[in-house]
Amino acid sequence: MVAFRTTYERVQPWIKALNIFYFEFYGKHSDKEISWVDSPPTLSQSQSLKSVTIDIKSTKDNKLLYKITFFIKTGLIQCQGNNHEKFVRNDFPQLLKLVEKIMQSTIDTNTCTDHQGSHGEHSETSIKQSYTKDQHVNTDENGNYADNIKRLQFGLTETVSKLESSNSFNTEKILKAVTDCEKAIENIPQSIKQLKLTAVETTQPADVTALKKKVQLLEDEIQSLKSQPQTEKGNNVLLQEQFNSAIKHEQSMLEDTRNQIKLMVSSNNNEIDFKSKRLEEKNKEITQLTSSLNIVKKKLDEAQDEILQLKSNISASLDEATPRSIQKEVVREVPPTKPKLLFVGTSNIQGIHMEKLTQAADIKNVIQYTLDDTSEFLSTFTDTPDMLVLHSLTNDLKTKQPTQCIDRLFDIVSEASSKWPLLKCVISFTTPRRDSITNFTNAQIINALLKQKFSGIDNIFFADHTNMLVNGNPNDNLLCEDKIHLNDKGISILASNIKRAIHTGLHIPLPPARSRSKSRQRPNRGRGRGRGRGRDYE
Repeated sequence: MVAFRTTYERVQPWIKALNIFYFEFYGKHSDKEISWVDSPPTLSQSQSLKSVTIDIKSTKDNKLLYKITFFIKTGLIQCQGNNHEKFVRNDFPQLLKLVEKIMQSTIDTNTCTDHQGSHGEHSETSIKQSYTKDQHVNTDENGNYADNIKRLQFGLTETVSKLESSNSFNTEKILKAVTDCEKAIENIPQSIKQLKLTAVETTQPADVTALKKKVQLLEDEIQSLKSQPQTEKGNNVLLQEQFNSAIKHEQSMLEDTRNQIKLMVSSNNNEIDFKSKRLEEKNKEITQLTSSLNIVKKKLDEAQDEILQLKSNISASLDEATPRSIQKEVVREVPPTKPKLLFVGTSNIQGIHMEKLTQAADIKNVIQYTLDDTSEFLSTFTDTPDMLVLHSLTNDLKTKQPTQCIDRLFDIVSEASSKWPLLKCVISFTTPRRDSITNFTNAQIINALLKQKFSGIDNIFFADHTNMLVNGNPNDNLLCEDKIHLNDKGISILASNIKRAIHTGLHIPLPPARSRSKSRQRPNRGRGRGRGRGRDYE
């Protein structure tokens, strides 16, 4: 804090200097905000000004730079705040210069008045003596008028400064304040006229001249104050235009954003429509493929039934025509060395008892879960099998397209045939499953493509499992709870179908079925029907 004291004669110049420097000079700067507070806020003849407080703030962070307090009665001026050194270094020298100029202007005015008064003293001494008492009275009245004008001036200055420091867009309040100022200014000329009349009637010519000069100064100040409301009106109009321009700009940006959103929504809708059409086309293709597959399956089932019927008739005819002795000789003619059979498949073949699958070959079974695993195993297998049985399509159809599965299986068979030229191969079709309609459909497509791909190739035989279907759908009685793997009954039918294909490829007739008593024979009992794993596969 820094403080200093001034004399009583310099109180008025200091007030005017502070007003000029901070309100008229700093108040127009955009980086500073000035706040002027009088105590008391309203002046009257019974209540005079006690103190003036000026707050200088920064508009960037609204931080108080320093605070100036002027105590009128004691003449004490103090500056408080963290930046009071700026006041000492920058503001104080300028304020001293302003006070000196204001004091010099007042001295010049008083000198002119004293000169005129001395001239009247030499010319009319008796009149001066007779009017001495009245002069004191008039001086008091003139002082009252001057005080009223100064109070009005300070009130008007405070109102204008508050308008200047306000950043609000409430134009109605600003216009009301300007109107009040104009009304107050209009009352000032009447007070000046009354002051002139009083001065002419009661004062000497020297006093009249001094009062005229003061009146002229006041009129000049009034004119400047009148121009300030007009300036505020112009500033208000400018602020309104800026505000309207900002609103138009925001509305334009909002409209652009809406248009962009509309374009995005339209583009997304078009893309959705396109993909919907594609989906419908794919669904139609799937439906057509499914219907075609059902037709092919139906034809295949009919053909298979006819073949089985023919085989059954031929077997019955041979059994009736051939004596039992000849059958025994044929059995004895089977060479003692059994062919070697390599059985490679997924986990579904784990439940098959290889020793009960067939007695006509020596079987080596290996579990390989995928086609790639099967290919890798066959490339490292050193023995030479007479027949290769593959049941390896169950897992690959979940990760590959049907055509990819067929191509990969064809490569495996080709590689095995190249490695073992006399090799015979049995390809086991995919077994029915109910875990997914897509997987079931792909499995049926693979079975159809297998017949198309390998038909007519020598030493290739098929193990068909269509007898596991009921009206073209998987039989739930043959599946485990996961709807993928086969239960005991399903494994029994799987082994029976593979056994039939093995004997067909080795050209070895199936062993005769075990005879049953007439009391236990039942019509329409399907192949592979039985309980437990202890029975042989027919």
